[in-house]
Amino acid sequence: MSISVVQLDSYEKVIDLYKIVYPGKDLDKFEWLYTKNPNGIADIFGAVDDESGNVVGTYAFIPMKMVINDKIAKVAQAIDGMVHPDFRGKRVFNRLVADVFPKVSDKYEYLIGFPNNNSRGSLVKAGWIELGEFVTFSLPLTAKAITKSKAGTLLTPALFLYNSFHRSKYNRPDDSLELNSSDFFSYDNILTKIHQKNKIMVYRDSELIDWRFCRIPKKNYQLLRFFSNGNEDGYIAYKTNNNSAEIVDLIINPIDEKICSALSLFVDYCIKKSYSAIHVQLSNNTYCREALKNIGFIKRKTNHAIIIYPTQGNLQQINFTDCYISLADTDWL
Repeated sequence: MSISVVQLDSYEKVIDLYKIVYPGKDLDKFEWLYTKNPNGIADIFGAVDDESGNVVGTYAFIPMKMVINDKIAKVAQAIDGMVHPDFRGKRVFNRLVADVFPKVSDKYEYLIGFPNNNSRGSLVKAGWIELGEFVTFSLPLTAKAITKSKAGTLLTPALFLYNSFHRSKYNRPDDSLELNSSDFFSYDNILTKIHQKNKIMVYRDSELIDWRFCRIPKKNYQLLRFFSNGNEDGYIAYKTNNNSAEIVDLIINPIDEKICSALSLFVDYCIKKSYSAIHVQLSNNTYCREALKNIGFIKRKTNHAIIIYPTQGNLQQINFTDCYISLADTDWL
């Protein structure tokens, strides 16, 4: 078997392979993610079977910016690494990894990825460094989130008392939460302060927030804004699934002082909406993880690794415990 790695001039071949690897999955993301990203157009690569001329593997990189030790670095996120089922076990993905990195190393300072177990080992062997892991935390709000039995409904009052006890310590009379309008809103002042606090995070500005949450083809996000004393303090983006709320992004300033208060407000909001539970996936960020535990969230499972590849940059002086990566930085569906 002979394989050639080439750069593709469109995402059409990626879609063709995506349909085979993930049958029935939504295809609306591709134009939005690959061509409308404010940071630039995606770099797309394919592994071509020389005998048939078919693309049997793909790997793409979407441009991003990251704050790394108070500096903004040009980064690309590796996505849609796929191999045709008939060509698995034939080192097609290893060939893609080996051939593609030199092609993008001059363009980006770092590459970042969130691989599944199938590709994690190949990437680590190729020199990727693990920043940490994505972990899911959950807060049940009703008995339905724990058990479907009739006896389980007796747990609901106990859950309410449990959640109220944890939140009462962080409720602030001057804080409020309101649903964002569909109008564009500038978060740049808040985001600048957040970038100074978190040493490693995906760079955000108002244009990116608008693209990420308001212009996505499948508009399944709600965007809420935090206020204190009439001033804008941040936002929370979430989506719903099976009557549960999943936090996709949380930005609050100052994070060390107001993260617990912000989460407490959101729990109250979800109770009023009659959601059965709240879930959140986060990296190893000290402020957020401690706040989640303080509010009563329980660590449920580890999802996947967060890895980075220094094509030009230096990782020696980075404190990985300050890394803030949210679902907004990884979930493009």
